[in-house]
Amino acid sequence: MLKGRKYLCELINGLLRNGLPKISLVTNATLIQAPDLRALCHAGLKRITISLHTLDPKKYMLITGKPYLPHVLKVIDQCLNSALSVVKINRVLLPGCTEDLRQFVQWIRNEALTARFYRLFWPPRGLDSETNPGIIAWEDYLNLWADETEWIEVNRYSIPSRDRLSFHLHGGGTIEADVFRSKRGTCLKICQDCEYAQECQEGFFGCGVRIGPDLRIRSCLLKPGLAVSISDLVSRDYQGKDDNILSAREALRQSSSDCVTSAGHTNEEELLSCG
Repeated sequence: MLKGRKYLCELINGLLRNGLPKISLVTNATLIQAPDLRALCHAGLKRITISLHTLDPKKYMLITGKPYLPHVLKVIDQCLNSALSVVKINRVLLPGCTEDLRQFVQWIRNEALTARFYRLFWPPRGLDSETNPGIIAWEDYLNLWADETEWIEVNRYSIPSRDRLSFHLHGGGTIEADVFRSKRGTCLKICQDCEYAQECQEGFFGCGVRIGPDLRIRSCLLKPGLAVSISDLVSRDYQGKDDNILSAREALRQSSSDCVTSAGHTNEEELLSCG
């Protein structure tokens, strides 16, 4: 049973009633049971992202230390048959845990899921796969879904200086991966001046608005000190001059028009050029 389900449902419902257009729950799904899922959907949740880094039971046990893979796969199946409109899978490409990637891609296509591949995150330095053997680039596995791709959608985000490529597969399913640019080119001064701007993979609010259990909004993975109180951020009466709050408000104001989308059919040569 999901601890704190009542409060999580109240938070989701309250945010939706106050005009937040899109809420996604990110979870490893190990504690979610069918009643939890029904309650979350009843509260208004429409999107869920489940972290799953392998389909191999032994590798799953190695990564997590728990034999929960069958349960997680059951939860994913329940999500696909629920009122949720978006079910995504996050997968970090881990050294020694890529043997099942071909099976994983076929599973995504067969179940019409969306999977996002991430490189292993090594803050704050060493993000170059050529100098750090612990980092696996998704481009190295592009051949696993190149022939299965019908068309590519490109979403360009200027605030985190990131392009998200969505490879829509024949028959269903989508593989997502990110191409990062130096944060020196972002429109936010807080990122331009950051000492990690050249290596950072995310950027300010790079993956949306993260709300922690302390009800503080986390805007940056590399700098926990930039977290701000949600009440201060949304208060119309706030008159302070906290740079973190002002930067967060600026980012949220610009985020509504930040994404530029392009899409088109592709052939294998165009596909390979995306990496």
